[in-house]
Amino acid sequence: KKYADAVSYSDQFVARFSGDDLVPEMQFLAGEAYLESGDPTRALQAYTQATSGPFADAALRGAGFSAAQLEDHTSASMYFGQLTAEYTDSRFSVEAILQQGIHLLKAEQNPQALQVLMAPELTTNPDALYWRAQAQQRNGYLEDAVATLEAGLALNPEGDLRGRMASARGDLLFDLGRHDEATAAYGESESDYSLHAAAVASLNGGDPGRAAELAKQLLNGYPDSPYRAKAQLALGEGLLQLKEYAQAASVFGETADATDDPAHRSRAMSRKAWCHYLLEEFDNAGVTFAVVYRDHPTAEEADEAHYMHGRSLIEMENEEEAAQV
Repeated sequence: KKYADAVSYSDQFVARFSGDDLVPEMQFLAGEAYLESGDPTRALQAYTQATSGPFADAALRGAGFSAAQLEDHTSASMYFGQLTAEYTDSRFSVEAILQQGIHLLKAEQNPQALQVLMAPELTTNPDALYWRAQAQQRNGYLEDAVATLEAGLALNPEGDLRGRMASARGDLLFDLGRHDEATAAYGESESDYSLHAAAVASLNGGDPGRAAELAKQLLNGYPDSPYRAKAQLALGEGLLQLKEYAQAASVFGETADATDDPAHRSRAMSRKAWCHYLLEEFDNAGVTFAVVYRDHPTAEEADEAHYMHGRSLIEMENEEEAAQV
């Protein structure tokens, strides 16, 4: 792993023996050393010089991964596509088909990506089926994407891949309005994302108790999760629908105080105000509704909050101030 030395000797060889049959191998080796040492720009330059010899297919593979590290997904897909077209018997051929499809997706060339990822060589590869489903979804074939993920899950993928496939299937079922099935699908993926998504699916499916349970599971099991704030909203919504207004108000207040996101805070404060209103705590409700439209005048909840401030004042028989609001 003395990558600088490897590059130095490779460069010396190429300079001294420019016509030797081993030159492409040395150029490939330099590309490997550059890529391993974290220099994808020089790696790409070296790989693209190795255009012949027994390492030419591996050099195209390296060029593809170098371009990917540089976030040039169009070029990455081109290099992987060149590998599959020119070296059909390469040991990297199936991998290159998959990588070409992935980087076409990342380059937002969705129809081309789907065409590549439908290759029969990928049918027994769970990872490839995950990406095929992504391409089908982006091209609007949601039912086909669900079927592809189910075929992939039947191959018993392990670890993170299984979780990603289960979550993706849940997202698709949710988008198709099949909320009960979506919740079950998310349950197959033991992750904070899937718990959050399952909680939202349960809310939309009319099961607030299940939503609250799943949100609590996330909050207890993943204290540092990036989905924590959203889970608190889901918990609050579940409690609100269960008419546990005092508990819901506490949850909404906690998540409102813990965030710097204006949209999240506006939503949470609005729901907290509603809890106070439904508890007939009209003073607290009015004050909290006022915070929403004064602090967040362009928020989605602002007009409703302004109106409900007035309603709260009417409930307190403060008609004069209510009329002004």
